[in-house]
Formats: sequence, C-alpha cells, structure tokens
Amino acid sequence: MELWQKYLDSTYEVIDTLKQDADRQVSILYDRKSKQFCVMKHQFQSLGKIYELLKSIENSHIPQVYRIFSSEEESIVLEEYITGQTLSQILDSGITLKEEEITSILRQLCECLSILHKQDIIHRDIKPSNIILTNDKIVKLIDFNIARQVKQGNDTDTKCLGTKGFAPPEQYGFGQTDIRSDIYALGKTIELLESKSERLARIVKKATQFSPENRYQSVQEILIDLAG
Repeated sequence: MELWQKYLDSTYEVIDTLKQDADRQVSILYDRKSKQFCVMKHQFQSLGKIYELLKSIENSHIPQVYRIFSSEEESIVLEEYITGQTLSQILDSGITLKEEEITSILRQLCECLSILHKQDIIHRDIKPSNIILTNDKIVKLIDFNIARQVKQGNDTDTKCLGTKGFAPPEQYGFGQTDIRSDIYALGKTIELLESKSERLARIVKKATQFSPENRYQSVQEILIDLAG
C-alpha cells in the first residue's frame, strides 16, 4: 500500500504520477465520489501551516486546496487540477507573447501576490514553470512547497532555497526574504518573456535591483506603473 493511502479512502484513483523521489510524490488523482480530478502532493516535511492559510484564501489565481493531512514528518495536500500551459512550456514552444499578453500576465500575478503578501506569505519560487496560463487565459501560481511567512526580527532565512536565476541575493544568505524577494523573482520571470516594451523593461529593471530597498516595495507599486 502506498503511504498516502492510509490518509485517503478508496474513492481516489491514481491517474498519473508527475514527480516522485525520496522526498516527494506529486500525482493526479480522480475522485470517483465528486467525479473530478485533483492534484495530490505527498511530501516528507510539514506543509500544513502554509496550506491551511492557502485553503482559507479564495482567489482565481491560486489553486484551490481541498484537503490537508499534516504531521511534523509529512504532509498530503489535495488541490485543484489545472489545465493549461506553464510559461516554461510556452517559452520552450517558441511562441512570442504580445505586449498586452505579457502585461496581462504581470497584472494577474501582481493581483495574486497582493493577496498572498497581505497574509505575509512569500512564495519564494516564482519562475515560469510555477506559473500556469489556463485555456481561459487565467494565470495560476502553483507550488507553494518552499513558501513561508515573514518572520519579523530575523536577519536571514533558516534555509537558503529557491531557483538559480530567479531567487534574489537575500535568498542565498544576504538577508531575510520578504515580499520584495517575490518582486525580484517576478521581474526575472517577466524579463524572460522578451517584450520590446520600454515600460515593461523599466518595470523589470526596478523589480530586479540587487538591494531590496531599491526595488518596488509592493506589487501595488507595479500595478500603478502598469496603469500609468
């Protein structure tokens, strides 16, 4: 019997396993009772606190969390199954997005982060492979496994995590991550979408400054520049 089966009843059927290693399993399940697909994340670490917060948030840009089973040693999360393409897949396909499409993606991500940051949640791994553009052109931010809440008074994070090329300097031991760390990664992501827009180039430049004090201090500031 798979370890996750001790938490879930027999109405769930594994359709596909997307990732599996010693620390983590991500699978698509079909719930015969509700007649819908969902994503199951089984991870050997406690994710309960962050996902409980996410479960309480209703936002079209964040996958809906259905069920959580968490202990100090492991967590199982069932969440919304999303159809669409990641920005990585779009980039790899060679598709060039128009300026208005990139602007829409940036605006939606700012709206998403605005909700998260109000809850003091920092994603810490914003990158093209963690952003899905649905068939309805709705942006979804996924994979909150290294997300954390801001800890006031800390000088540095306990662990240095993130993805090279997107994680800001402070995420590698130069300081504690905060909402400006997500803004840096957001800027690096938009930079990859290769817009020739001078307005977007200015936003990227400010968002990706080495020093957090020189970046946008909130995503609301980015939205103001987009509107202007």
